[in-house]
Amino acid sequence: MNRPTILLLIIGLISLSLLDCECGDSATGDIGSRPDAKINLDAQTEDVLGDVITDTNPNVCPRGQELMCGICKPIRCQTDSDCNPGQICSRRACVDSFLECSGGDCVIDGMECDSNGQYCHYKKCGKNNECPEGMFCMNTFCMKRLPCNGKCGEKEVCLAETDKCVPAPDVPSCKVSCKHGELLMFADPPENSTFSTCKEIKCECKTLPDLPVGDVGYYSRLAMTKSNEFIASAYNKTYGDLVLVKFVFDNNGNGPLGEYDPKSVQFIDGVPSQGQLAGNPEGIRKGIKDSGPDSGKYTSIGLDASGRIMISYYDVSSSSLKFAYFDGVAWTTHTVDGNGANVGMYSSIAISSTGLPYIAYFQKNGPAGEEKLISKLKLAMPMSNKIPLSSGDWKIMDIDSSKISCRGLCNSSDACVVENNQTTCRTLSSDQKACKGGSGCDSDEKCVMDDSQSPVCRKDAGTMAYVLEEGVGLFPSVKVHTDGKIYIAYYDRTPIDSERHRGNLKLATIEGETIQIEVLDGEDGSGNDTGDVGRFASLEFSPDGRMGIAYYDATLNQLKYIERFANEQPKIEVVYSGVAPGIKEFAGPDCSLAFDSDNLAHIAFQDATNHRLLFASRQEGDPPWSPGNVITLLSPSDDGLKNRFGEGGYGFFISQVIKDRIAYISSMKLGFKSSDEGPISTARFLIIKKSF
Repeated sequence: MNRPTILLLIIGLISLSLLDCECGDSATGDIGSRPDAKINLDAQTEDVLGDVITDTNPNVCPRGQELMCGICKPIRCQTDSDCNPGQICSRRACVDSFLECSGGDCVIDGMECDSNGQYCHYKKCGKNNECPEGMFCMNTFCMKRLPCNGKCGEKEVCLAETDKCVPAPDVPSCKVSCKHGELLMFADPPENSTFSTCKEIKCECKTLPDLPVGDVGYYSRLAMTKSNEFIASAYNKTYGDLVLVKFVFDNNGNGPLGEYDPKSVQFIDGVPSQGQLAGNPEGIRKGIKDSGPDSGKYTSIGLDASGRIMISYYDVSSSSLKFAYFDGVAWTTHTVDGNGANVGMYSSIAISSTGLPYIAYFQKNGPAGEEKLISKLKLAMPMSNKIPLSSGDWKIMDIDSSKISCRGLCNSSDACVVENNQTTCRTLSSDQKACKGGSGCDSDEKCVMDDSQSPVCRKDAGTMAYVLEEGVGLFPSVKVHTDGKIYIAYYDRTPIDSERHRGNLKLATIEGETIQIEVLDGEDGSGNDTGDVGRFASLEFSPDGRMGIAYYDATLNQLKYIERFANEQPKIEVVYSGVAPGIKEFAGPDCSLAFDSDNLAHIAFQDATNHRLLFASRQEGDPPWSPGNVITLLSPSDDGLKNRFGEGGYGFFISQVIKDRIAYISSMKLGFKSSDEGPISTARFLIIKKSF
């Protein structure tokens, strides 16, 4: 047997207790020398290898040699390169290099201390490569991060057990160059430790695992495809991306509850074209973990009769409204409206009977250099009878507008302050101590220059509590009627003065160039305020043509509903006001309205006090809504949900579709759990079926 064949490289140190030799002092190294690794310091180095050990000649080596994988080899070494991968040369002996547990902890995230609290190691993957939540399986180990940071140099191999790149053994399989997105690693790692095997060394190019999907479901909207699949547009909070997901129900669709399928997630916008590769380049985000543009909030989804998908959404990075279109083959995206103004929040899309998209959205403030302190409700519609493919293919209409305060909108040299119960931008004094005779202003004030250029103290408007964006056009809900008219229900939160805002539910009717606006709730016929109403407006038309709008009354903490035919006076009904004994429930946020084939309204909504997902059904008769018709679908007090999803609240970002007397409702479960690394998100994107 020739020397290269006999020199089988291995990972590990076979316990010298198996040898018929004299053991002396412990071997120690700079890092990671196993304290139980013994060597014979009196042994003499032999220049030749012993015979292969057989059953008739077991565990016997000449003096100065050790048994390694059935072969006698010299004990002495000169450098680390004389040792096997995962070993170092310590005091002229090859000993295992390992990662120590420091105070019971391991430096590498995902590793654990062994039962003796000495060595760090990864857990093995399950039968089907299962790993605990937040971990992935690679090279048969469960990990939280890529070993060796996903890359080693030339002539190096990644040793997962130490998370280090080591010199490649003189073996053909360890001299290959891996493709982009692959990592050269030792093949067939041992059951317990990289350092305890006696197998022939082989290397393999391992494909990097997919990146984690991340937190999905924020700002989501549900839709049903032609094949009766349920999809949703959503914002991925982890990466800041627009995504599309598909839901899968429990028990092959027979269960009432389901979640989105992580394998179905399509990343549509927000992924940078270049970045550090941290995962499978053919998988999630093309393996790029780096953040790109923050894009995908306030999504709204629609499908035409051919099943083509259209999504409107807000690009945070550019403060613009964007549009994503799937033609059945590929996604395209473009900006609909921007031009310096902050536009696109609370977007709502409707698809006409001819398959064209109409988008209602909110302008938070105007562009710099123009009228900046103005908000608007806007509508984007196609310029022709074709689906828009660029910003020039859209016609933009201003539907409603109102003045807003200067909070957060003054120049950097100015401050937004209160004067005569109104807000205004004033130039900051170069010396904030100049006011009040040199003593300066109170903590809730700013020292600014008045009209005579004298320093004065004024209340800082920026210290006032933030509740919602102010202006007109929040929470728009748009529908294109079969009569060709466009209807938009929306919330008006225009400032009245520095302390108060309107709170009205409004309806805009657009026919050609004609715009009609009316207040449906929030003030009487004389314009007197009757409450803060109109948030989370959800507009739908029933099969028989009646209009319904569900919305939240923030003054009375009630869920309300308006119904009317044609130009009749709207009829306002209280759906739910909270009936839990001793508890006042904030009922109505995130409400979503849908009609069944019998023209009856059904509303999914949140009890924001107790974080429950509730469902109300309207009945013909008096009263049309009753507490007995309000059902709890998901609740944090449900032990089954606790065991499955952990602690948290339900009913966020609700969206609803009704098909064949079954309501399909998507929403998010939000929550956190404690860990050694701090709070970990326990968000879940869920769908639930409710028959009626």
